Amino acid sequence: SFPRVPFTDILDVMHDTGFIGIRLTQFPQILTTYNMTQADLERETSKRGLHVITISFNGATHDPARRAEVLASAKRAMEFLRGFGADKLVVFSPNRNGATGEGAFAAMCESFNQIGALAKQMGFRAGLHNHMGQVVQNADELDRCMALTDPSLFWFSPDTAHLYLAGIDVVKALDKYRGRLMMADYKDARRVS
Repeated sequence: SFPRVPFTDILDVMHDTGFIGIRLTQFPQILTTYNMTQADLERETSKRGLHVITISFNGATHDPARRAEVLASAKRAMEFLRGFGADKLVVFSPNRNGATGEGAFAAMCESFNQIGALAKQMGFRAGLHNHMGQVVQNADELDRCMALTDPSLFWFSPDTAHLYLAGIDVVKALDKYRGRLMMADYKDARRVS
């Protein structure tokens, strides 16, 4: 959502406003988009006292035929994050338009468990990030996903704005899954009719 400027300008804004934790999106393409290496990112964040804490990870988790690809991509993301001292992987569910049907939902949850097992082996935690327009959007989908994933392997990384926009009682959801909370995006939102 930030206008295309040098990535160091974005880091400067983060430093100046006190938002010191970075969740990278569009990994690994972000490195190409901003023409930087991991070493460049490490150097520039360190200069500003910023910390790369996670990646917004997504993939075709609903497609069993692409499971190996998804797991390899998750491993690559966590290896990258390890270089920054991070230990959490925020996992998005697929786009609602591309992953439909009960079989796809179950396959997604199986994939989440496997990502979680891989994360645990690597000293990480992986957790679901709910979002409008994605497979895990409303209360029923959130509950079903939490029921079909292993609490010892797959955590919850909620976005309060997207919980609210989906009609979910934010406080009740956080309380219900407090034992699985990994990290959270605390944001305001307003429903527009």
